[in-house]
Amino acid sequence: MIPVSNPGAQYRNYEGEIQSAIDRVLGSGSYILASEVSQFELEFSKFLGSNFGIGVASGTDALRLSLIALDIGPGKEVIIPAMTSVSTAMAILSVGARPVLSDVSDETSLITAEKAEPIISKNTAAIIPVHLYGQSCNMHSFRELSEIKGLELIEDCAQAHGAQFKGQSVGTIGKVGCFSFYPTKNLSAFGDGGLITTNCESIAEKLKMLRQNGFSKPQISEIEGVSSRLDEIQAAILRVKLNYLEKMNKIRNRIASAYTSAFSDLPVICPVTPHDGSHVFHQYVIRVQRRDDFIRFLREKHVGTAIHYPLPIHRQPFWRAKGWNQEGLPTTDKLSSQIVSLPIDPFLSDKEQNKVIETVKKFFEEN
Repeated sequence: MIPVSNPGAQYRNYEGEIQSAIDRVLGSGSYILASEVSQFELEFSKFLGSNFGIGVASGTDALRLSLIALDIGPGKEVIIPAMTSVSTAMAILSVGARPVLSDVSDETSLITAEKAEPIISKNTAAIIPVHLYGQSCNMHSFRELSEIKGLELIEDCAQAHGAQFKGQSVGTIGKVGCFSFYPTKNLSAFGDGGLITTNCESIAEKLKMLRQNGFSKPQISEIEGVSSRLDEIQAAILRVKLNYLEKMNKIRNRIASAYTSAFSDLPVICPVTPHDGSHVFHQYVIRVQRRDDFIRFLREKHVGTAIHYPLPIHRQPFWRAKGWNQEGLPTTDKLSSQIVSLPIDPFLSDKEQNKVIETVKKFFEEN
């Protein structure tokens, strides 16, 4: 089966460097918040153009701690797209705030300022644009809206490492940017990991306390905090992989271009690069009719697929259990019934890439 993503291939290709980095950490005797984490925070921040980076345990924790740092909690609302991972909503719920769902663009599947503005209320405290599938939202319109309405702007960059809007890296445009290093991400750990970027020193200092039990000094808790730390081994692995991120993103774009060109005459809707933005193709997501038949056909031909996401937030059981049966999200509902993710790993061979293309074409020839 050709997998949608293949994190093991990264290890095999960079095994020597990765093992050396792991051995370096094990030999150091320092495994929590030591030199590897601090160096990775500096290196990734420099790569993005951010003043500060704070490593945490996961992308979800990056969102959760950012909300706490910005004093968003009970009684507050946070606008997010209905088309996103449930993790975005769970982070908001974990601090006692309420997610409010926006519909998305039919062209890009992204939340837009135009869609978000009508659902702003007196309780709205923040907007979280999600750079879904690796494509950047229109951050200038979101920044303008947030400034006019007095809202915090939190970027969910879990799928968009290296993506840009008008030449500026996502994660550096809002008040904070939240990254995940889950094993299938464009920049990935071999376990969980996350990082928060910000250009504000006071927020950075607060986040550093929050991730470490509120410590302002060793064993002195200045504020209420949690234990949410990026560990040294994962940071060392990420430092190796960061050196190859731009190269891997270029390969993803090359595969995406080959797919889009090959499918141009087929009855599918291919992804587009947002105006003034860039795409790093964490996922290559097409839209098809008869999706179940399509997925079944590809599986029989040993081509893997995925759906990101089969149930939008407002159709999830946990959401309905709260009595929040939000309607009025027609684009999200339509997209969730049509979208399919195809293999787009940077270590996809030419042979595998050609098989994906040929199999997709064959489905439409026979159906």
